[in-house]
Order: sequence, then C-alpha cells, then structure tokens
Amino acid sequence: MTDIRHSPKRWACAGGLSTLLAKGLTPPRPPVLILSLPRCGSSWVGEMLGQSRQGLYLREPMNQSKLEIEGEGTVFMVHGDDAPSNTYRAAADDAFRGIPRFSRRVVKEPNRWRVDRLLYRSHVLGGRVVIKDVNPLALGWLLANHQFKLIFLTRHPAAVAASWHRMGWMEGIESRLEDILGQELSSEIQSEHTQSLWSCHGAMQALVYRYVFDTLDSIPHDSYRTVSYESLCKDPEEAFQGLFEFSGFPYDEHARKRVRQHSRKEEDRKEEPYSTHRRSTDMINVWRRDLPKAKQSEIREGYLSMDPPIYRHNAW
Repeated sequence: MTDIRHSPKRWACAGGLSTLLAKGLTPPRPPVLILSLPRCGSSWVGEMLGQSRQGLYLREPMNQSKLEIEGEGTVFMVHGDDAPSNTYRAAADDAFRGIPRFSRRVVKEPNRWRVDRLLYRSHVLGGRVVIKDVNPLALGWLLANHQFKLIFLTRHPAAVAASWHRMGWMEGIESRLEDILGQELSSEIQSEHTQSLWSCHGAMQALVYRYVFDTLDSIPHDSYRTVSYESLCKDPEEAFQGLFEFSGFPYDEHARKRVRQHSRKEEDRKEEPYSTHRRSTDMINVWRRDLPKAKQSEIREGYLSMDPPIYRHNAW
C-alpha cells in the first residue's frame, strides 16, 4: 500500500521495518479517535486536538485510504469482526500504530512526523496520536481490534441533512441504504420513509445513532466522551477544555488561542465547505433558516420513526 498512498515520510515507507520503528518513535499512549457522521464537526475537533503541542494528527486515514484505493468510503456497516476490505484493515493498523503511511490528505502536517520532532513530541511532551474518521458504523469492529480513547460527535439531524445536500451527497441515498446500513438495519426503515429523500436520510441517521449508543453501552464510561456540535458552537472554549482534558492534553494559552481563532470567523461559511474556521454561534440553528419547513418535517418524521437515542421530540 505504500506505493499507492505516497506517504510524505520516508521512515513510514519501509514495510515491516516501519512497524518496528514506530514502536520506538510514536507515542506509547493509545490514540484518541474522533468519530462522527460526516459534517458533524469532526474536522474542527480533530484539528484542534491534533495540532496541539502534544498531538499527532491523522485525518480520516481509513476513509481516505478506501476512497483513494477502492474509490468508495465514508459511511458503511462493518459486519461482525471482519473489516470490509484489506485496505480498511491495513489503514486502521497503520493509524493506530502511529505509522503515517498515508497521503498528504491524511498526514496534514508531515513535519510533525519528522523523526527528531516525533521523538520529542512522543516521549518528552507525552504526545498522543489523534485520529479523525467519519464511519460510526465501524465502531464495533474498531473496538474489537484496537485500543483508543473515543470522542463521538453528534449534530442535529436536520443540520446534517442540510449540509449533505449542500455538498451534493444526498442524491440516490434511498437506493444506497443497504450498502450504508447493511441488510439488518436498512430493513427496519418503513417503506413510507424510503419514498422521500429527506425522510430516508433522517431514518438513516437515527439508525446510525442507535447503533453507536448501543455499542457504547458495552464499554467503560470513562473510555469515551460524547459531545454535540451544538455545545461546541455555543461555548467552544469551555467545550474544548473538556475534550483536551479527556485526551490528556494541557489546555494552555496556545490551545485556547487556536480555539478562539477557529470559532470567530467572519467570512461566508459557504465559500469553504471543508474549512475548520467558523463563526460558531451562527452555526447552531442555521438549518432552521436554510431548510424549508416541509423538508424539516420530512427529516423529523423519518428520524423519529426509528426511535433514536438523541435529538428526540424536544430538539425540533
């Protein structure tokens, strides 16, 4: 996979030797995994934690590897203990070992992975690898195969649907439900909700949240944190302080300054769909302005029909 993913760091391109090198170079502490559906703020959280003084950030190593090599990725069910492909399994192995055997789309700051800086950040500063990915339906498989601390992000389903629509990702979702959710989960969606793009998307999100929260019930509560995009936007400095402390990173003035810089953007948010800069307080209820009432109602009906664990009736 090395020749396909074009790692920017030579030491990560030595096959089995890279695995041996990683044992001495990379942080001994288990990584922090930031997981969410796409468009829930995971890039924002990943960059804030991953670019802290102690962080070593990998942006979507599993998802981007699957996209680059197999031409598909993002949200899909992982069945049982089997990863969906060798690509996904190998990418997860490298990411959780702290081997930056990935393209520049994943290794955002290659200089942090330079041997001298890596050793200092890993063993002097007490660093930790930070992995951000966007396939919550892989959580069970990841827990069975890797060690990590988990931050799971949620966002109001109407806001997620509106953002997916802006990105052009909604088209044909009704026909892709089984590919996304697997046969067992997708069969739960009543036919009346598969007739509407918006209702179908709401139902899909509810099933993802049900799966994740059912899975979280089986692991120790101190091994994960759930946080809503809305709470991050309402008070970024306080919310990020909790995430830094959970990750074992000091929330120093350097970190506070970065959080402030990335939550008080003045420019039009629509110009940069992947930007981690935002005027955070404007983002909490923007879906109420962007979505017509009829579409809000369709998302709500589909979402609530699946008995979701969060964003229930009072969230609408």
